[in-house]
Amino acid sequence: MDTRDLGLQPLLGLCGSRAKTRQRLRRGGVMNSSPDGPEQALFGGRFQIGELLGAGGSAAVYRCEDFGQLDAQGRPRVVALKVLHPALSENQALREAFLREAGRLAEVNHRNVAAVYASGLRDIGATPRAWIALEAVDGPTLAEWVAERGPLGPYQAAAVMDGLLRGLQAAHDAGLVHRDVAPGNVILHDVAPDQVITAAAVRLVDFGLADAPGGTVVGDDVLLTAGQRSATTIVGSVAYLSPEQASGGTVGPASDLYQAGAVLHFLLTGQPPFHRATMAETLRARLTDPPPVPSALLPSARRLDRVVVKALATTAEGRFANAEEFRQALLAAVTVRPTDGPTRVMEASWERPSPATRQTLAPVPSAALAPPSTPSAEAGSSLARLIGPVLIAALAIAVVAWIGLGMAGSGSLAAMPMPTAASATPSSTPTPTVSPSGKDTPTSSPAQVQVPALYGDLASAQAALRAVGLEVGRVRITDSAEPAGRVLAQSPASGTAVAVGDSVDVTLATGYNRVPPVAGMSVAAARTLLTTTGFSVPDNASPTLVVAGTQPAAGTRLAVGDGVVLVVDTEPTAVTAEPSASPTPAA
Repeated sequence: MDTRDLGLQPLLGLCGSRAKTRQRLRRGGVMNSSPDGPEQALFGGRFQIGELLGAGGSAAVYRCEDFGQLDAQGRPRVVALKVLHPALSENQALREAFLREAGRLAEVNHRNVAAVYASGLRDIGATPRAWIALEAVDGPTLAEWVAERGPLGPYQAAAVMDGLLRGLQAAHDAGLVHRDVAPGNVILHDVAPDQVITAAAVRLVDFGLADAPGGTVVGDDVLLTAGQRSATTIVGSVAYLSPEQASGGTVGPASDLYQAGAVLHFLLTGQPPFHRATMAETLRARLTDPPPVPSALLPSARRLDRVVVKALATTAEGRFANAEEFRQALLAAVTVRPTDGPTRVMEASWERPSPATRQTLAPVPSAALAPPSTPSAEAGSSLARLIGPVLIAALAIAVVAWIGLGMAGSGSLAAMPMPTAASATPSSTPTPTVSPSGKDTPTSSPAQVQVPALYGDLASAQAALRAVGLEVGRVRITDSAEPAGRVLAQSPASGTAVAVGDSVDVTLATGYNRVPPVAGMSVAAARTLLTTTGFSVPDNASPTLVVAGTQPAAGTRLAVGDGVVLVVDTEPTAVTAEPSASPTPAA
């Protein structure tokens, strides 16, 4: 196997440009156009060439105004025009392979998948030039986002993967395998640096290596540069190749799911799985080593360990059956939390207040979705101390106000339907009514909607539920490693079919947790457990020493993000068996 640099961008894709704002591809159809008009003024008779956005081994991409498509005010559409390099355009096979990219993208119609507006040949002159017009999309790649801001927390990573997996499912449904799902090929469209990422912002781009299931990624891909092409050269992003790609085998949708799992690992940890010193070692580890767990680098990602390991299974049969199954498993992992800590239940009033008594309350403050081990990302201990004592009262008022407003929406996390007053929820069994003629006339069944997955704070859950006609039901709060106000669980679960107007119960974090017992453990193990439960631990003791206790003592209830000091023995002693870390210690 040739283990030279195989390229961390697809050779058909937009390579070499690391601008913070990129113009990328969006949805459209395929149209063959004949050049018309003065070629010196408009490329292909329609495109006014602007700034260079990027260039790769096969093509250059320009920002252009498309005078072949005008808006209602007669202004040209702005597009990203991808033009095959002149030397490659001389070869008919290369031109056809380049234009096949446009044809493949036209088969996918989904908001999370970038696609083409038009494609064709500029055949005036000695050398025909193949081109593809794509919608210009602003935003950084996942690779750029993580490089500048660091890894994402489990909730933000899940939101990104939600959009990515939806897009992959659409591509697979159209009979396409992307074959190069990597952080450099996923764009966050129109997301400000201080914004929370949503699934709607995700765009999967660069289908240059896409093909029908059963193809390979070995060197017969005609758009390889001459110096790279050989019978054993592999095309794709080496750090994200599936085992079947790395061994030169045939690939199917399961290969994309493997790469998506590798992207998830990157989002959580800042590095791809099987990260090794050399490319050869990386490929060898992918084929022989067990999948790594992200919690080894980020303890707060432990809830996603099983999802990542399943996605990175060595065999295609060991992975998720499809992208939708992957997506549902991921959402379930980030939205369903154990509630070992003290749980308080607040019953909402089911009597709707009059409009004069309704209130509009600000949402419960919530920090950015980041690992709980980072105090700054969790809004700091001072904020948590302020929120904790008043959270119960605030939530009680909020529930009454929200129920009074009759909110409806759709979320991502679900819990079991809560009991309501006798007439609060329509019966699921139609009740016949008597018509004037005396005959029974059955009533129609209430409209059904699917409960969405809920994450973020209570305001975000409310908005999601409102979107599909549901209401916030019973609100519980419990201690955990998460910041105050974070949604931990829901009932009914996401994907459950319920009647419009039904309510969804939500469990929120108090912003507090209890210090777990770590006496007898090594400093390294104790630090991992304390970090997982939401506390910061000074790194000032040898990891091999044995912990005698903590300050504050085990069982003390602290704000998430507070510091816990390890008290260590001066002489190493036998270390007791180290229990697996639990994100929420028992009260």
